[in-house]
Amino acid sequence: MRIAVLQSAIRHDRDAHARALAELRARAVAQGAEVLIAAPLGEEGPLLDGVDLLGSSAVLQGDAAIDPAELARVRRERPAVLVLMPGAESELQAEGVLELALAASVSVASVVVVAEHGGGDIGSPGHGGSAVVVAGEVVAEAFGTEDLVMADVPVPPPPVDASAPDPDPPLILKQRLARHRGEKPDVDYLADLS
Repeated sequence: MRIAVLQSAIRHDRDAHARALAELRARAVAQGAEVLIAAPLGEEGPLLDGVDLLGSSAVLQGDAAIDPAELARVRRERPAVLVLMPGAESELQAEGVLELALAASVSVASVVVVAEHGGGDIGSPGHGGSAVVVAGEVVAEAFGTEDLVMADVPVPPPPVDASAPDPDPPLILKQRLARHRGEKPDVDYLADLS
């Protein structure tokens, strides 16, 4: 089944954003996409058209998408597909999310979709990194200005490894969680991060 992740550039004009998303959607459908996914922007909710065709799904947004406790909770639900929409605040975070998606595709759900936007300022969401990961392999990804990620995934998805450990977010994502929660991040080396 063909999945399309619409990675639109952030536009501060709501109408311009809606037009851009409509254009991406039309391009994806013309290329045979049956499932359309896009991260939320502003007050608009996420686009999750056809996700149910892949089986049961779980969607995590914002900090929940990188929270080890949330990932462990979702793992117990045994979804076929996991959609992560963390809103990476830097390119390093976007790379960390991809690393987390790889681990989650082995232990939580064998199909993991990362949906992001591009064009954000440093410290604000919108640094690309949309991807589709299947059973530990990145089958499609986009960073920066690329706007459409297309991938064919198996239905039903392959099983996950029940003996695999829960995914552990990379340090850059743990630091983000701690900062957002007003906590001091725990690091594996001597340093003062105050």
